[in-house]
Amino acid sequence: MMTSHSSVLVAGLVCLSAAVVVPMPWLAAGESSIGGAECKRSCGGVEILSISPEQGEAKVLLPISSYCYDSASRTMVADEWHWSLGANYRFSSTANKFTVVGCRALAYIGDTRKKRNNVAENNYLTGCVSTCFNRTISLNTCSGMGCCQTVIPNGPPYFHVWFDAGFMDISGIDGGADLFGRCSFAVLMDSSNFTSWTSSSSNISSPEFVNNVSSLLQFFNSSRGGKAPVVLDWSIGEDDCKNPAGYACRSVNSFCSSAASGRGYICKCNQGFDGNPYLPNGCQGLS
Repeated sequence: MMTSHSSVLVAGLVCLSAAVVVPMPWLAAGESSIGGAECKRSCGGVEILSISPEQGEAKVLLPISSYCYDSASRTMVADEWHWSLGANYRFSSTANKFTVVGCRALAYIGDTRKKRNNVAENNYLTGCVSTCFNRTISLNTCSGMGCCQTVIPNGPPYFHVWFDAGFMDISGIDGGADLFGRCSFAVLMDSSNFTSWTSSSSNISSPEFVNNVSSLLQFFNSSRGGKAPVVLDWSIGEDDCKNPAGYACRSVNSFCSSAASGRGYICKCNQGFDGNPYLPNGCQGLS
């Protein structure tokens, strides 16, 4: 059994009206609208944790995908997510890692939207496998024993997470849930946040890990509602810094910088200044 969720993440990161699309960093502190546009901290249940104007980054919460054994039906149940971003947002390839946790887990992340002759084509596809064959598992390295991590290509606007059912199906294995655990998890997430979980579980035995593998989801459930933080790169428009007409850099002590995603630009304060370059007088001299 598989449950697949699809979401488009756009409005939660911008102020929207019929004629205005303005990145939230343009707002002064305490403002909730600009030019008639309503500004939101969330969209469709997606919470925005933070926005960095100078770095061109936003951090949001996305659900964790899971693949679990259901003892009542004696079948495997997949709960998988895929997300699509607006034109000027990309999943950060430097801040995020695709993370898989489990004792018999093989999961993939990729772009499977395009099809030719009813066969899915991927712009990118990667994944990793996690097992628990060793007696002692070091989660600090997250190198395949209990958990695994891999990087994603630069700036994808869409991703789909799915599990390898053939590899992970334990429904036909006698005592499989006891051997491998009932659940495995996969998520694209801010890699620095994952260390806050692994630091308290750095070296544990395999049986203990099997019994407590769901602690990853429980960890995020306790503070994040079963979700994990992911970092987005955002930019303004489609032009680069060669055409200054209509630039959003409002502060006289700011400059234009090409976006990390390769599309559009962001504004930064000049060296020796700090603040919000999208506001007049937003970049102030450091004391």
